[in-house]
Amino acid sequence: VNSLMALGQNTQATEYLLQLLQTKAGDKGATIIFNLLTKLDADLEVARRANDSARVKSLLDARAALSGPLVAWARDNKDERIRKYTYQYMVFDAATKQQAAMAETDVQKRVAGLREALALYDRLLSGEGIRMWAATVDPEKVDVNFGDVTVLFAKAQILFELAEYREAAQRFGRLLEERKLGMPRIIKVEDGEVVSEDNPKYWEATLKLYLSNVELAKSPGTPNGAQLLEETKNGLKRLYIREGDAVGGDRWKDEFNKLRRELIPDFELPQ
Repeated sequence: VNSLMALGQNTQATEYLLQLLQTKAGDKGATIIFNLLTKLDADLEVARRANDSARVKSLLDARAALSGPLVAWARDNKDERIRKYTYQYMVFDAATKQQAAMAETDVQKRVAGLREALALYDRLLSGEGIRMWAATVDPEKVDVNFGDVTVLFAKAQILFELAEYREAAQRFGRLLEERKLGMPRIIKVEDGEVVSEDNPKYWEATLKLYLSNVELAKSPGTPNGAQLLEETKNGLKRLYIREGDAVGGDRWKDEFNKLRRELIPDFELPQ
């Protein structure tokens, strides 16, 4: 499957993937899809950093070729163990639409694509979607009352891109306040040693929360705009005092520095 996708033979790759999934239990199939999506996302990030637009489009096409057939395959499957994981395939489909829209250069098509993805995420956050999600998680390990963090984060991302800053700020703020995205760095054990790495979701949410606050502060419809802007400046200062040059991690460092120069140009970075 990976080889066919690398060659751009997405139709054949999808056929082989469906054959593979037929041999796996529902949870194993979901794991395969998750790993495949993770690999595609990693390849997309590399292609974007290299400004390889052709590669980006190829990878997005690969995702699009997979998402629709997978949802239909899971939803209509005779095996209850597979139907149970329809929700994961729906998330995959929504993520595909979101990524494709983000790569669209035509503004109208981009907005339309983002709206389409937002509608899919809203369905996942509906009563039916929540019930489907709850059936796939362990309530001892997941905060069922909070909801699916992956979907909530994706919705906040889209709202930000659509310039719906008030709701985007509320959603990013809630995710951060409840620590659902973790801390600035991820601590884990590899080969018996404790290592840490950047947490890009934490930094993205924080940056877009601050950027949303800045836009809201400019709006005449924000009664506490000056206070909101001051709180954002103070929050940014605290980040740099606490994290120093590590603010933003590799992925979001430049954007944070740009915001720092705009909001607190006289602030001296800690040595």
